[in-house]
Amino acid sequence: MNFDTSKEEDIQIEKWQKKHIKKKHRNNTYSGAIGGRWTYEFVPTSLGDIGTIKCNCGDEFVFREL
Repeated sequence: MNFDTSKEEDIQIEKWQKKHIKKKHRNNTYSGAIGGRWTYEFVPTSLGDIGTIKCNCGDEFVFREL
């Protein structure tokens, strides 16, 4: 399976990430030696895919809903 994000979704995700880092992590952008702060989750359904991005702190943003 292959999951992609649209340009509009990329913009939404980037805005959420910047706001989240500023508010929750006090502008600390460090993600570890190999990254890993962000997890993208795609859930395929018969009606379409649901897309979520999650921070390693537990907060999440749904960028694609049905």
